[in-house]
Amino acid sequence: MFKNKEDYQDQRKALMDAAQKALEDGDATKANELMDSVRELDKAFEDWTKTNADFAALNKTPVIAPSVPMQDGKLDTTGGHPIENMTADSVEYKNAWLKAVKGDTLTDSEKKVIDTINSKGKLNVETTSEHTLVIPTTVRNGIWEAAAEEHPALGDLLTTTIQGDIVIIKDTSAKSDADWVDEADSSADAEFTEGQLRLTGCELAKSVTISWKLKKMNDQDYEAYLIRKLGEKVGNAIAKALFYGKGKPAAEESFKPQARGVVTALKAQENTPQVITYSGNVAYKDTTSLMALIKSAYAAGAVIYAENTTIWNQLANIVDTNKRPIFVPDVTNGGVGKIFGIPVKAEDGVNAGDIVLANFKKCYAFNFNEQMAIYKEDHVKARTTDYMAYGIADGDVLTENGFAMLTPSAS
Repeated sequence: MFKNKEDYQDQRKALMDAAQKALEDGDATKANELMDSVRELDKAFEDWTKTNADFAALNKTPVIAPSVPMQDGKLDTTGGHPIENMTADSVEYKNAWLKAVKGDTLTDSEKKVIDTINSKGKLNVETTSEHTLVIPTTVRNGIWEAAAEEHPALGDLLTTTIQGDIVIIKDTSAKSDADWVDEADSSADAEFTEGQLRLTGCELAKSVTISWKLKKMNDQDYEAYLIRKLGEKVGNAIAKALFYGKGKPAAEESFKPQARGVVTALKAQENTPQVITYSGNVAYKDTTSLMALIKSAYAAGAVIYAENTTIWNQLANIVDTNKRPIFVPDVTNGGVGKIFGIPVKAEDGVNAGDIVLANFKKCYAFNFNEQMAIYKEDHVKARTTDYMAYGIADGDVLTENGFAMLTPSAS
């Protein structure tokens, strides 16, 4: 698939450029296909990197010969690779990063790796003394995977990583279909109303506190622990924003800028056509009406999201006109069951009582305008260290036709 890291980076850049072009052209289907290709390429490169690292570990001689690169009287941890060519994907950077976040002493070469990688980003990091470190790619992917384990909506979301603000052109017209004509007819212009979806920078910051005793564990266990804790914190924040994020504040509002959630977008529509209210228990008719609201093109790939209590107290007890349950328990595909063939997933990002039918893959855009970095602060008296994951991201609904919801009338 690729010959070396530079070849991989060239292929990835070409795919991301093509995905950006597809988004600008309003071709969401092509953009999704290209982003799937990027994920496959990233996974292949991660496997390739691990295999090369394993081979190098097995192949190295236990005796340090004079020709082996040395730094500060120790084996050179950069592997002899040019530091200026390293990226956050590099194994060397990940190893140096782990030592830095744990507070271990770095060699001069490791310090140079840390400073070089961080100065390439938009974080304006000059030295490691500022305690700001770009998170390595494999660790960042691990944080996202840990978050998706807790929140299935994140696993269903297609994210992009395009630096800076991006603008997506979308069709906001109700009708734009082609007409059937014969030889004597001239073709009519299709109705097309151009709309813009602008994803800008919203700051996301979540922190965890770790005792110095825990920092004594080995690097592999420490990395796994940090990934799990940060994944939980970051996942909770993004999942809640996917459904109830307020978006950008108006002049008279005081909340912080954030991704705009699905529920927020649906309730902002005039006469809320995609929202159904129910009183007491959800009825069979409520469920069929919910299914009727989502556009047919978005039904494939749609998922029903609800909090666990709502699933088992409401959805699991719905019966059809013949008194047969319509909820079928099924733990495949990350769900707990199906209704009318559509997966039902337990999502804590949804408020109790709300039931959201959504196609995030096709109808929601989420972009990391600046990748996550980690800030570190030691507390000597308490013998603890604070780690704060910080990133800049934004998200919004591409079309409300891919979403619908049931909500209690009291709300």
